Amino acid sequence: MIIIDNFLDKDLIKFFNKICVHQIPHFYGHNSHEKSNPFYKSNINLDDTLIRFICEKLKKQLNFKSILRAYINVQFKDMDGDWHDDDGTNTILLMVTKTLPKNSGCFEIKKDNKIEKVDFVQNRLISFDARLKHRGLAPKEPNTPRVTFALKTE
Repeated sequence: MIIIDNFLDKDLIKFFNKICVHQIPHFYGHNSHEKSNPFYKSNINLDDTLIRFICEKLKKQLNFKSILRAYINVQFKDMDGDWHDDDGTNTILLMVTKTLPKNSGCFEIKKDNKIEKVDFVQNRLISFDARLKHRGLAPKEPNTPRVTFALKTE
């Protein structure tokens, strides 16, 4: 797993946050697998200029051939994700919304029968093996969105 803090410029992450929270429509009913808690999701157009810029920046820092798809996940209190793995080779997550208190909205990943927790910090980028079981936990605070931008790569 690779973790990069302050991935985007400070003004750019604030701008991206506004777009993800207020401009991109979110659709309720996505889940990690059939029997898990539903949350919000929106597929992202890879031809969007801002998304292309972010993807080019990612390609410079991380080694991958192509992007399979991109989307944002939006979770509120009590919308925990369940353990799952992903398609593709690697998954890249960018934590978009404001930093949450410690142990709120954590990202968790299982490796070698151990669970590693990563606190939700705005502008933190995580890249990991898509075959590893992982999940995103909801924020503990009411009326507080937890938004991640996700890319599936080869």
